[in-house]
Amino acid sequence: MTTRRVSAKDGAAAGERLGEDWRGWLEERAQRWVPWYGAIDKLRSAPAGQGNRKRRLAETAALYVRAVADGVLAVNEHVAKIQGRPAYAVRDDIYAARQAGLLTPAPKQGRPGGHLTRAAIDILKGATE
Repeated sequence: MTTRRVSAKDGAAAGERLGEDWRGWLEERAQRWVPWYGAIDKLRSAPAGQGNRKRRLAETAALYVRAVADGVLAVNEHVAKIQGRPAYAVRDDIYAARQAGLLTPAPKQGRPGGHLTRAAIDILKGATE
């Protein structure tokens, strides 16, 4: 499967051509591709702090994957803003999540991407129940 990054402007134009709201169009497809997509909205926007480190890594990875799917260009900065943390902390957590087996490798070094693993999804399900 080939992944193509689409800017918000191009996504909006595509949505208008299809006669659909582009955000609804994107979210519908993301929900079909990624069953846990809707669960991300239930996550806290603040970091887990002194709580379970793996949970914080899984939450950060989930927000990261969603930002990549939404076509955000500055992914780490976007996630950092949501969590109220510095971008370097998000970068470090993404690296740690990959090392812990919670996030698959990016398609190419230095490029955003990857998917949550089953272990990360299980952690997130436990955090939202």
